[in-house]
Amino acid sequence: MRILKKFDNEQLDFEQIKKLENLLIQEREKAKQVQIKINRSVLQNNSENYKERKKRTRQLIQKGALLEKYLEAKHLTVDETEQLLQIFANMINKPELLVNFIGK
Repeated sequence: MRILKKFDNEQLDFEQIKKLENLLIQEREKAKQVQIKINRSVLQNNSENYKERKKRTRQLIQKGALLEKYLEAKHLTVDETEQLLQIFANMINKPELLVNFIGK
């Protein structure tokens, strides 16, 4: 610290010591305020991420429930459900396959 180097070779009197103590207190308070700002920022970011994850989880649960309800997929394993969805995805993404599936 520059402040301390200034006083390295000097005998400090009471007033100089008090000034140094006050400077040290001020610097500690500044560091504490910076840490508080950092903590607030981290908490806010974590809170936003938490809300987004919670929203996404709810959406996935709702979609899974709809899948089970309309496709009677409750008894299917995860792999079987994926295969079923791949069939429907091919029909939707490639309409010509749907025509071939239904017939002309």
